[in-house]
Amino acid sequence: MRETLARYCPDFETTTNHHAVPAAREDRLIVGGIRSPYDWYPSVYRFALQKGHKERMLKWAGDESFEAILYKWTHPDSGECEDLCPLIFANMSDEATDRWFLSSEGLWSACVRFWYEDADLLIDTPRLNGGLSTLLGRGTIDRPRLNTTVGGGQHWTPEMQEWVHRADGDTMRKYGYVWPSIVSKLGPTILN
Repeated sequence: MRETLARYCPDFETTTNHHAVPAAREDRLIVGGIRSPYDWYPSVYRFALQKGHKERMLKWAGDESFEAILYKWTHPDSGECEDLCPLIFANMSDEATDRWFLSSEGLWSACVRFWYEDADLLIDTPRLNGGLSTLLGRGTIDRPRLNTTVGGGQHWTPEMQEWVHRADGDTMRKYGYVWPSIVSKLGPTILN
């Protein structure tokens, strides 16, 4: 998304991936990309595995399976998680991580709130081309297809779905995500 915006908007500025939106933004439109928790959780899980965190997952959850890790991510009161995902928490303040550990919300909701609380507009990542076209007031934008996971290729049991609904339901409703679709029912662009 950064590359496309930079190409069509020469004055475009970016922050490092997954950092909170800067507070000083009086004359700027703040835009972010958002994904369904059914797409995001498997993606973060696979990313953690690719970065060599399998042993941390095993130590933390007693099992490195997606189901065991998802349970921890949707039940923050079930134990410390900061050591498991430094890739996420490195960009979050201590206050934000402490607030999540004490909450009943899922990790996806905590990250969306932290990263996009001050954003004006969010683009539904699986429909990035349509969202960028709407944002920039242009026809179809020539952009390579994004790697979306369509549910992450994971098997979602009814129990796992319930964990996500209970932990992330309020945020899902706010941004238009309804199981089993990974695209927002609010469209490719979502006013925040």
